[in-house]
Amino acid sequence: MYPLKYRRANTADIEHLVILINQAYRTNTGSSWTSEQNIVAGDRISHPQLLESLKQDHFSLFIAEISANKQSHVVACIGLTLQQNTVEIGNFCVNLDWQNQDIGKQVLGWAEKKALEIFPTLTCY
Repeated sequence: MYPLKYRRANTADIEHLVILINQAYRTNTGSSWTSEQNIVAGDRISHPQLLESLKQDHFSLFIAEISANKQSHVVACIGLTLQQNTVEIGNFCVNLDWQNQDIGKQVLGWAEKKALEIFPTLTCY
């Protein structure tokens, strides 16, 4: 397990996150399960789209970072959309350089705990 640190994304992160999300979903490296490259053309998300999402009260995008060589590196992101009695997980991706190292599993587990923290009456299936 990697020592990941989590934080809420903000507008200063948008440019980096647009690149991360588009690379994860639109690049086919052979080892990525998230590639939609052969299904959908164009970018998955744009700067204005992500900015609009971050403005939504019911949506939170979280960043997972790892420290190496005294620098912090974004390795993943995951979004939680709060609805009436549910939480939808989306915008979930892992940096191509960090895929297939259980980062995704770690981030998803954290997001599930975070969802219960925000919405304690949530029923898990």
